Amino acid sequence: MQPARLLLCLLPWFLSPPAGAQQPTDEDLSTWVKHLSDDSYTARLVARERLLQYAERGAEESEAVEARLRQPVSPRRDLESYLARRSLLQAMAQVSERRRLDRFLHDPAFDRDRLEGWSAFRRHAGDDSVSRRLFATIFQRFPDQLQRLSDSQSASLIQPPETLDRNDSAAWAMALVAACESHEQHLGENTFRLVSALRCFGTGPLPNSEGERHVIKRLVGAYLQTSPADVRDRMTIGVRFECREQTLQLCRLVLDDPSQSPSATVTAMLAASALEGPSETIDAWIQRYGTDSRTSHVWRSLVEPKTTRRTQVRDVAAALQLHREGRDPREHGFTALIADPILVFQAYSLGFASEQERQEAQRQRISIRSDR
Repeated sequence: MQPARLLLCLLPWFLSPPAGAQQPTDEDLSTWVKHLSDDSYTARLVARERLLQYAERGAEESEAVEARLRQPVSPRRDLESYLARRSLLQAMAQVSERRRLDRFLHDPAFDRDRLEGWSAFRRHAGDDSVSRRLFATIFQRFPDQLQRLSDSQSASLIQPPETLDRNDSAAWAMALVAACESHEQHLGENTFRLVSALRCFGTGPLPNSEGERHVIKRLVGAYLQTSPADVRDRMTIGVRFECREQTLQLCRLVLDDPSQSPSATVTAMLAASALEGPSETIDAWIQRYGTDSRTSHVWRSLVEPKTTRRTQVRDVAAALQLHREGRDPREHGFTALIADPILVFQAYSLGFASEQERQEAQRQRISIRSDR
């Protein structure tokens, strides 16, 4: 038999501890470490595997092996030993990480807060099996970012949203947690781009599973509560990601405050209706703002005829009332209406070119109601 083939046949015997073997002594550990630089390749391989197997027994054994491997060795005097020790330490670190993640996912007795970044992630994303699995992926892919979450500059950890794969839930979750932890008073460049991506239909996260969708939804909801973004953007984002509780709370804050801007008021009415909030409350808001003549949007068409349309708060209230009654606003004077994938209607498209046109549409609605 050729020597190489004989070596392969005998290698499992070398690596497998004999039956009834005793606990390795300190002398055994020292010998194995010494053999990492042996002239024989087989001896080096056996020593590496013996040390790795011993380290995998538990934390105490791993610490004992690590202490011996970290003893000073000059690369110039013994390069083979230096490289072997470094490689083995890296392998042990990977084994230790896998062991910690396995306990994190499956052992209820494990102190999960020992994993860097978990307490912050849990605070915003919740603590269930799906959020833990997503965090485990983040822990493996973004360890440096997790370590810096507690920094005051955590917003700098947000990757440019346009560079993220929409289906990469781990990357989006990392960006959202960093945004939640930033506690910014004003939108920075990174958070501004994040808000823009979350607000616009066709951009932002697109989770692969229902479980991941719920985790992303929780993270978005948490960010809505602390974000310095404009309230109109927050309500739109909330509707898009179905953050019902947080969005309806924002709608109430706006619609119960007459001093809010006309633009915020109409966005709040559209958002509350899109989320199908409490029917009586929404009807009361529509009734309250049904006579509000403040202008919320001005829109000039770029094609002929280039008319200028002005949307008043009462226009949006009237269109929503028709919609909630099951009627198409376009058939009742809102001829320029444009659908919106998030808020149902584009607010700027609910206006009129003149007051005469607005009054005519109102007469049509009154006439139809009187005939019912």
